[in-house]
Amino acid sequence: MIWFDIIKLEKKLIDGDLSEKEGFNYVFALLIIAAIGRYMSSVADDYENNWFLLVEAGVLISILTAQLIATFKINRNGDGKDFVKRYVCLAVVIRIRLAIYSLAIGVPVVIILAVAGKEMGILQNIKDFVKLVIPIILVTINYFMLTNSFKRVNNRNNLFRNG
Repeated sequence: MIWFDIIKLEKKLIDGDLSEKEGFNYVFALLIIAAIGRYMSSVADDYENNWFLLVEAGVLISILTAQLIATFKINRNGDGKDFVKRYVCLAVVIRIRLAIYSLAIGVPVVIILAVAGKEMGILQNIKDFVKLVIPIILVTINYFMLTNSFKRVNNRNNLFRNG
């Protein structure tokens, strides 16, 4: 992997010398950087108990790693081409869809939790638990949506090659 020399990387891309495995490594690095970036921001202040932050980070990174490996294997078992392009394109559309669904479901949940928190004095640990579970559920849904999209693309390619 080229870590700093952008000209060298651009040349590999122009010459078509970047393998699917190298593309996989770049996507993996991008996901890790994005995940770490999230936890270096103000997210740490969102939790009363810091161990919730560690659990969330560990689980999310594990699920994203499993997703990346699963989609790479699905693609490799198909035509083995265009993994990075497929991953990025499918992930963007799926994440947009998830964001819209999350807002539709999340806004009422946040309102209920805010009202219940004031009216019933819900413990901070329960609020922390809900803040922990929601991202895990979303990343898990994203995992299944993306791997299923890769399977459909893979099956479609097999149909075109065989028929």
